[in-house]
Amino acid sequence: MEIIRKTTSRCHVCAKQVEGAVVVSEGKAYLRRECPEHGEFQLLLSEHGKEYADLDRFYTEVHETSSLGRTMHTWVFATMDCQQKCPFCCTDCSDEKRSDSPWEELTWEDLQAVLKDFKRGKISFGGGEPTLHPNVLDFFREADRMGIAAQLATNGLFLASKDYCQKLKDNKVKEVRISLESIDPKDAVKLGLDPYVEPKLKAIQNLCDIGGIGITLSPTICRGVNEEQIYHIIEYAKDKPAIQAFSMQGFAWTGCGIGLPKDMMMTPDEMMDVIHRHYCSCDRSEVFALQKLAFAWLNIIGFKSCLKSEFMIFVRDAGRLRPITEFINLRRLDTMLNWWRRVLPKQRWLRGLFLIPVLIGGMSLKTLPLAPMFIKLAWANLTKLSVQDYPARLLSVGLNTNCSSLNADHTVNAHCVSGCIFKRDGVLHLTNTSTELLKNLENKC
Repeated sequence: MEIIRKTTSRCHVCAKQVEGAVVVSEGKAYLRRECPEHGEFQLLLSEHGKEYADLDRFYTEVHETSSLGRTMHTWVFATMDCQQKCPFCCTDCSDEKRSDSPWEELTWEDLQAVLKDFKRGKISFGGGEPTLHPNVLDFFREADRMGIAAQLATNGLFLASKDYCQKLKDNKVKEVRISLESIDPKDAVKLGLDPYVEPKLKAIQNLCDIGGIGITLSPTICRGVNEEQIYHIIEYAKDKPAIQAFSMQGFAWTGCGIGLPKDMMMTPDEMMDVIHRHYCSCDRSEVFALQKLAFAWLNIIGFKSCLKSEFMIFVRDAGRLRPITEFINLRRLDTMLNWWRRVLPKQRWLRGLFLIPVLIGGMSLKTLPLAPMFIKLAWANLTKLSVQDYPARLLSVGLNTNCSSLNADHTVNAHCVSGCIFKRDGVLHLTNTSTELLKNLENKC
């Protein structure tokens, strides 16, 4: 067994802090920890131990030599009401008002204060189910007036009405994120969500028909339940250019999810295995270069990045989806990125300057016709993280797993890309999402 680095983790039972380590054992990467009371536990991080260890070292070296950076995405927990009873809900929502909820509903005055103090990045109006909040439309009109990039994070049930979708557009909603665990009701039966599949698909079609609203689909992926939906949902989007991004969430053992088996939890690298199997002709080891590039780019533009996230980009081409791996020289890109990490100047602008030859080195002749689209995508993320501004031919796929006691890694948690705003005991709070989810989990355990 090789120890890649030591960290602080959590016990898989009581969620208390314990010492842990990222290790490679028998060719696979694991997060290991041992609780004096509940014994040892390890979580599989990747089937590709050597390559994951290199990615981990790259990530750590980049972040050890720079400031934390800005939060990329801030969630507003506006309400805890929800029509669904998702068994994996990380915010512990139900279809009834919860007397034991850790968060309180925000008033319009609270929401105005949130917008007034919001600085940079993207803000998501969520919950719970945000369309149940009485001021949801007011929030988006005000965000638009203030020039803030805002997203509606919804289960999509109200959007099965085309009139309601039109109302969203009329009230300046420019981006919608819809949870969708399956496009096949049969697969959703295992999660008890089969009644919701058809309304969600209707909602997506309504948004496509109306136009003018960028769509992000956000399925929660559970091992042994709906892994293949990663492929099926991506394919569903290939001829729908209004769907411009995916944020695929690996099931995390937190919130309502602590009632489910721990072995259902999936890490981003496991989800990437599914994508590679269906779409990529390159060697699986080469895909890690893309993740290194993402960490380098986010560091240069001043955003935090998370080791519990990976990404892929697809190009819509003649009725099929082609992964970005077909258009770049991954081996040369990896070699150049390793050169960049050895140089690694302290000044961010100088890091950016040194990244230019890295990007050039990763290009091939196939890259050149797509360069304007990649530049537009980079600019959209550099400015307002606006999915609506993504090129229609590109489909961005992010793979993430929320923090829980199973994957808690405090070296990484400090760089959580996601913030959350919530109300407790009548007071508004802002913290990183990792900290809040782990705190609530420890209280429940």
